[in-house]
Amino acid sequence: MALTYTLEGFDLHQPDIGFYLLEGTEFASAIAPRRVNIVLPNMHGEIPAWNDPISSTTIIVRVRIRGNSPEDMEQKWNYLRSLCRLGSNNPVTMRREGAVEITSAFVQLESMDRPDFHCAVDMVTTTMSFHNPSGRWQAVNPSTEQLNVPGTDQVVQFAADSSAPITDALVQVRGPLFSLSVRDNTNNTGFQWITAFESVAADQYLLVNCAAYRAWILDEDSWEPGGTEVTHGLLTTGNGMLALVPQVGFTLGSNSSSVTVGTSGNNSNTRLLIRGRRTYS
Repeated sequence: MALTYTLEGFDLHQPDIGFYLLEGTEFASAIAPRRVNIVLPNMHGEIPAWNDPISSTTIIVRVRIRGNSPEDMEQKWNYLRSLCRLGSNNPVTMRREGAVEITSAFVQLESMDRPDFHCAVDMVTTTMSFHNPSGRWQAVNPSTEQLNVPGTDQVVQFAADSSAPITDALVQVRGPLFSLSVRDNTNNTGFQWITAFESVAADQYLLVNCAAYRAWILDEDSWEPGGTEVTHGLLTTGNGMLALVPQVGFTLGSNSSSVTVGTSGNNSNTRLLIRGRRTYS
């Protein structure tokens, strides 16, 4: 099955209505990690900025448009442009679908050339440049896994299946609970939640949003923010907020993951779930 790409749900390759996604179009640009170049006496080369987040990337797509007249082609070109929500400064969803995985990225149109519609062959090509702020693609559907509380060197499978850091994980813990720590052992990132004023009762839930750096105590089983905000008890540890990464194996398909969970005030009723989307660079 060939990869298909959609923009706001519109398939960019529909020959029946005059849209052709050209072979060789670039969808996932090269990874662009930042580098710090410093010239020092008796040294040669550059100093890498390790543990640096993935930089933003540019996605280039080329679409050929066929029509019965210049007006027909211009109408189709304008429709493609309208999909990019110009003027509202909102993210546009680009989706990539293959035989195994459907991934998406939130992008923004940077440029789109306007071709000469008055041509002899009733065919024009437009190049669209999109900015991808996160520099990555993510699975459309999230995965949820349960971890032991407490527990060391535990596998988060959706992190093991990824090729880029997962920085927007959600962690939900059913009480009772006094304190919580979650650490990715591979890259030494994580967080700790502890406060002298709040604890999670047996019928309550602690929800931590790693992307937003926020935490709440909820009275119901939910992945949505609400209840009482307890972000003041949230601290990052090691190299920063929890970013789940694969622990690379030496053979194909052997990647793993290593996550440690620490708790206090818990009992057999306490349950921890972690939710995230497989992420690819």
